[in-house]
This record gives sequence, structure tokens and C-alpha cells, in this order.
Amino acid sequence: MAQSDALYESLTAAENLSFFVKTKDLTRSSLSAEIARVAQIVALTAALDKKVALFSGGMKRRLFGHCSF
Repeated sequence: MAQSDALYESLTAAENLSFFVKTKDLTRSSLSAEIARVAQIVALTAALDKKVALFSGGMKRRLFGHCSF
């Protein structure tokens, strides 16, 4: 997988997840729960508020793998 995955590097991990989760047919109340669930799966809960531009290549790959649902 390329290092230049289709993530928005100027956004935080949470903002990227929010963007991609919104493409699913979820209620507004389910949105936060889904973001938290995915962040936990990819072990990025502590990094949700960090800009993706600051992530290592591995962190970006983990995030991208689940952003592409």
C-alpha cells in the first residue's frame, strides 16, 4: 500500500473517520459510537485529535484501511 493513501492530512484522525463514516447509512447518534469503535480496532484512540500529517506510515495505513470501509 502506498504511503500517500486517500486520507486528508490536514484533518485529524477523528475528522477523517467522521468523513468516511458519514458515507454509511448511520443515524447521527451512531456516528460517534462508530468512530470510537473503529479507532479502538486500529489502536488509534489516543491519536484521534492529532493531524494525520503527523502520523507515521503505519498509523496512516491502519486508519486508511478502516476509512475505506
